[in-house]
Amino acid sequence: MQRGLKVLCWLLFLIRTGTLYADQPSMPQMATLAQHPQWLKLLHYDAAAGRSDIISPAFFISPDGQSDPLAELTATLHAMTASRALDSDQHAQCRFPARYRWLQQQLHWQPETQADCTAFNHWSPRRELDSLSLIYATGYLDNPASFYGHLMLRINSRQGALNDHLLDTSINYGAIIPAAENPLIYIAKGLTGGYDAGFTQDTFYRQTQTYGNIELRDMWDYRLQLSRDDRELIVAHLWELLGQRFTYYYLTRNCAYRIVELLQLVTETPLLHTGKPWVHPVDLLKQLQRVNLDARPLLDAGHYIPSRQQRFYRRFSQLSAVQQQALRQRIDQPGGWGQGEHPALTPQQRMGVVDVLLDYTELQIGRTDQLRHRRMQQQLLQEMLRLSSHTDYRAPADPTPAPPHQGQNSSAAGVALIRRDGADQLELSLRSSYFDLLNLDAGRMPWSQLLMLDLQLRLERNRVQVQQLDLLNIRTYGLPHTGLPGDRRNAWSLRAGWDRPDLACTRCSVASLDGSYGWSDTLGADAAWNISLGGRTAEGASGYGNLALGGSGELLWSAGRGYRARIRYQKLRYIDGQRPWSEGLRVEQRFGSGADWDLRLTYAKARGEEWRLGLNRYF
Repeated sequence: MQRGLKVLCWLLFLIRTGTLYADQPSMPQMATLAQHPQWLKLLHYDAAAGRSDIISPAFFISPDGQSDPLAELTATLHAMTASRALDSDQHAQCRFPARYRWLQQQLHWQPETQADCTAFNHWSPRRELDSLSLIYATGYLDNPASFYGHLMLRINSRQGALNDHLLDTSINYGAIIPAAENPLIYIAKGLTGGYDAGFTQDTFYRQTQTYGNIELRDMWDYRLQLSRDDRELIVAHLWELLGQRFTYYYLTRNCAYRIVELLQLVTETPLLHTGKPWVHPVDLLKQLQRVNLDARPLLDAGHYIPSRQQRFYRRFSQLSAVQQQALRQRIDQPGGWGQGEHPALTPQQRMGVVDVLLDYTELQIGRTDQLRHRRMQQQLLQEMLRLSSHTDYRAPADPTPAPPHQGQNSSAAGVALIRRDGADQLELSLRSSYFDLLNLDAGRMPWSQLLMLDLQLRLERNRVQVQQLDLLNIRTYGLPHTGLPGDRRNAWSLRAGWDRPDLACTRCSVASLDGSYGWSDTLGADAAWNISLGGRTAEGASGYGNLALGGSGELLWSAGRGYRARIRYQKLRYIDGQRPWSEGLRVEQRFGSGADWDLRLTYAKARGEEWRLGLNRYF
């Protein structure tokens, strides 16, 4: 009743001020229009919460607009037809161009007066608008906010295609975080809605600098197959959202959710329902790959944008052994090659070496000794110019890895049969996210693992026991690297949760914290080794103490996409407790190359011996 009186007062005001037009909808029509799905999407209205997700008062024209779609529709219609401030960018037609377009389509009207909207017309590509792209940046272990990758949107203009769209506008969404925020505080506040968040804009060049050249993350460009009307509506709505505030939730209302929510504006096909209580960028990317609009796939196959680091590694690996030797010598002697050195190199091969060296110096400029490497870069550019005057050289194409949408889903459930000490057991497992060392590498950090909330339960003697619970389990080999000066990354790991100290202990899962730091290297293209030193602290159980130091060795290798194996040996010396030593051997194999399932065969020995055959389903 109260809402009806408010709307009636608005209509009486409109009649009195003369802003109603001949085809003004009736109150029942207005009430129906206010519940139109697209109107609610334009307001980012959450029906369950009874209000918009946007917390900025400036986004709403009506004082009750955040919680009353009808009041906001009525106020918007009045503001759109107002004849004052037509030469100002503050007119409603200029502040809310997406609402303006939508009202024109729904009501089939054109106001007698139109605002100039200089700022929006300058910002929007309009006639130059060619397409929109969904940009995915792979995960980044140095920042908890970027563990799972990042989604953003790029507005592609026809002119921008001439320079790889580097000068086109990209749209980002993220939490507004104070500088030098403690990572633990970030995680706590990010999980509980302790930060505001919003959309920001920048040139795509700046994004490639940040993600590809500083954080060294690969990116994928997925072109959206949208109609021109849909593209223009999304771009107009983006203008409305710039500067507006939301509440940020790391697991749910995150960058992936808000970016894909923009696409939900132009389709009734559910895009955000993955069947999980959290939102993961890769899950949404895989879901969008299955969506068709107007009988066309919503996303294209994706275009690979390698990071500066990956581009260097791949080009270095394409050099011959003689070229690699020449490159190493040139780094040791930055002044140039002496006369008669490396006569076996043709001019084209020399240019190939110089080209890779330029990538190397770009990497080193961002790390250490900038002055030395900038001088070396200038020398290399001059040499490239001299060689190019009489040599036809083209840099080899970058090999394209498997795109992220072809990888396995981020969550897994599994069942396994266990044979231990002559007895059979059953194990059930559930992983919330994300991938381990045996998973497919598509769109992920190679030679790494990132697990959160990974639970293993066993049925033993008619009782359910916790075999292991990893709250967090991060491991990276620090690969690839070339061994060149300044290009060696160390391996490290960090794990927190509950586990059993050995296989002989049946009812002794204890809280534990493990960490290590070490060295790794590749053995060809498909294998790598790792040696690490580390420690463990845990509740005492089965005669073991609370603190141990030791080391481990690992070998990881693949035989094509369908097979990967890992051998790990670890030995620990407990500083306290009755049992001073702990050692274990574990051999794991993964069979299968599907995105939805794989088969695991594991042998483990640690004061007990067991075989494990498990089937994992990814979802």
